[in-house]
Amino acid sequence: SAVTGATVEVLWKAEHGWDQNRDPFLFYWGDMYARFWWPNLRFETSSTSGSDNFSINLQEAGQRTWSYYKKGWHHFAFVYNATSGIKQVYVDGVLSAGMSKGVAGGTITNGTNQQLVLGLNTTFSSGTMSFDEVTFYNQAITANQVYSNYLNAMAGNHYTFQLATP
Repeated sequence: SAVTGATVEVLWKAEHGWDQNRDPFLFYWGDMYARFWWPNLRFETSSTSGSDNFSINLQEAGQRTWSYYKKGWHHFAFVYNATSGIKQVYVDGVLSAGMSKGVAGGTITNGTNQQLVLGLNTTFSSGTMSFDEVTFYNQAITANQVYSNYLNAMAGNHYTFQLATP
């Protein structure tokens, strides 16, 4: 069956060398991936309507400073609703201005062939980063669910997989 949305949530922590303009992948899952090229975060997706590279300058959107991202653990949620074409990146439970984009709607083209890779770097040596609480949904989850999972993670609890109501 056609896949109409996907979400990847992850607790992420920058380690040594992460901010040195390298190209580490946060994740690669089917036709959806995210990677850093400081100060940009790239969230790429493919659907029946085409491919899109959503590049977010983290110094112009969201928390706006490297010092924010280099301190401790952060919760990232990459939400893609292929039907509506809405792509969103939440940082620490918040969808800030400049962290969402609309593209043409469709279905995810590789939805039944989901290969998962975390922390990959195929071009050259990257800085190190740590992951925890990695979660994948085969749907676009709501802002309430993202925030609920963020609160659980910050409290030291696992995410709940009972989806919150909108």
